[in-house]
Amino acid sequence: MMNGLTKQIAAAVLLCGAPVSVANAEFIRGNAVFLVEYRGSGEDGDLFDPPLLGPGSFVVRSLPYNPDAVDEDPSPFFEFDVLDFSFNFDGQAWDESDVSICECYFTPDGQPLGINFHFDEGDVSWILSWNSSDGNFGFQFHDDNLNLGGTSEDGIVSGTGEFNFVVLPEPGSLTLLVIGLAAGALARRSQLSEAYSS
Repeated sequence: MMNGLTKQIAAAVLLCGAPVSVANAEFIRGNAVFLVEYRGSGEDGDLFDPPLLGPGSFVVRSLPYNPDAVDEDPSPFFEFDVLDFSFNFDGQAWDESDVSICECYFTPDGQPLGINFHFDEGDVSWILSWNSSDGNFGFQFHDDNLNLGGTSEDGIVSGTGEFNFVVLPEPGSLTLLVIGLAAGALARRSQLSEAYSS
């Protein structure tokens, strides 16, 4: 028989819902350090030697999703939370509070397909876009001094860096799993204790 504490833990597990479906919930966390190098096309004097540099970094996180979902898209929702961000270009700097759009496209198993950041404040705007499927990087920048745009495919700009993405269990699911394991361990311990005492 279960003691009072074991019953409470077992009840908590049951009240939290079906542990099998919840335990499948995952989220993607990613971070990167990158460098934008804009060289230009050479057309209309648009050629920079040395290139214009834009160092940056980011940390992003998806909403929880179920990669094993059958009745819905198993891929994570494309709007990611921006936990940290920095980008410097043309003597200006931006952080996570400046990012107006962050769109990240991933496969259900956590492989990146595309990462996009947008900023638009009227007089100044930029877009950073990494396409993992073909390795292409796109960049646009507009302010009072510059009106730039191009892709790495055209040799106009590059956006190299170190990109790391990992699929993790959703925190609530992990808590349920720990509670379930603890309940099982206590139940087993109680059974062994009763067996020895009888």
